[in-house]
Formats: sequence, structure tokens, C-alpha cells
Amino acid sequence: MKRVRFSEHALFQMRERELGRGLILNTLAHPDKRYRQSSGRLVTVKHIFKNKKTYCVVVVSEETPIASKIITVFVTSKIRKYLL
Repeated sequence: MKRVRFSEHALFQMRERELGRGLILNTLAHPDKRYRQSSGRLVTVKHIFKNKKTYCVVVVSEETPIASKIITVFVTSKIRKYLL
């Protein structure tokens, strides 16, 4: 796996949303879906269960040959939007 760096914004969002680095790294390593935005950023999505509900963890990153820079992370209940 590439080296992973987190932007200040991503770290803030992780603290606010109580998302651990392990969850983010697991999403990057074992995604359910990956796609590129028109800006070239990579969107990585993983399906999770939390508090007896279904969610998606969404990680937006900028990729280089040697590293991934995490721009932002969030959790959403909009499964269809991100996984279909």
C-alpha cells in the first residue's frame, strides 16, 4: 500500500465524525467501489454497519505514484448514491 498522508481538513473531519485512521485505511485497502471525479480526485467507498444501521464511508484523495493524500472523509446513509 502507498504512503498515506492526511490533510488538516481530513483530520478535522475524522475528529468531528469520530472516524478512526484504521477505518479510513481499511476503506482504502478494501473498497467496495472506486471512481475518479472530473477533477481527477479518487473517491473510495466502503459499506459499513454502525449502530445497527447501514452507511458508506467515503474517502476523497489525490493520488501520486508514491502516496495518497486524503482530502476529506465522511459517512453517509445514501447507499444508492455511492455504491450503485
